[in-house]
Amino acid sequence: MWMRPNEIAAGLTGAWGLFLRDAQALTLIDCSPRGAARSFQLAVFLLPVYVFLLALVWTPVWTNLDLSILVLVEGLTWVIGWTAMPMIVYWLSGPMNVRDNWFAFVSAYNWSAPIQMAIALIVILITTIPMFQGAMAFVVFLVATVIRLSYLMYVIKVALDVRTGPAIGLTALDFVLALILETQSNAVIRIGSGVAF
Repeated sequence: MWMRPNEIAAGLTGAWGLFLRDAQALTLIDCSPRGAARSFQLAVFLLPVYVFLLALVWTPVWTNLDLSILVLVEGLTWVIGWTAMPMIVYWLSGPMNVRDNWFAFVSAYNWSAPIQMAIALIVILITTIPMFQGAMAFVVFLVATVIRLSYLMYVIKVALDVRTGPAIGLTALDFVLALILETQSNAVIRIGSGVAF
């Protein structure tokens, strides 16, 4: 059964509250096992946004790409991106003695995705403005990355109820995983389509 509008509103409000560094906002997110499972529906709801971002990324070489390879690789990338970190944190939560907070982590982590994607969209829109090209585009990207990672770090810290150090470590792990996933998927698409790097 799909999430109802009131569930979506509560989840987004909670995610935004966490962005504003309000730890109590986590109570607005359904952190039960059922809520954690249902939060993966966001992967479906946010898919059109992901496709839009991909279109912007691949537009310069769109006509040279093998569409079947693009759809397959990016589809797998999307699925792995939603499942890899929750699985890794589940494995780590035992040694960290926070296994009881894993469902809260999954819910909060998934609900943070709309905020993170909104940041990405804002960056793309800003960098289309002529005055934000070149070096300024890099500065905008760097600032947005810091904002996004600091937000994710706070989400992890609050949801897992861990200290800042472990939260930073898990945030760094998430960043590295995303970077590896993106670079490898792009490489497969370009090689499979015969497009030069």
